[in-house]
Amino acid sequence: SFLFGLQIREDLTTQYGVILSAKVAVTSSPSEDATEVFALHEGVKVRITARSGDFSRIRLSDGKDGWVSTSALEII
Repeated sequence: SFLFGLQIREDLTTQYGVILSAKVAVTSSPSEDATEVFALHEGVKVRITARSGDFSRIRLSDGKDGWVSTSALEII
């Protein structure tokens, strides 16, 4: 069905990552001087929803989101 096709397309484009740094600041925007909104620790799985320069926008399973340095992530 049409809806089933949409679901598969979304799944194929969804990327996940794992935080590699011991602690990483999650910020409100993709810049070095952005405000920290929360922090994450090594091993946390995140959904990657966007990219901008050296930053990736991430979303947690509880709905929190923000920007982290892409170098702090490993794509899974």
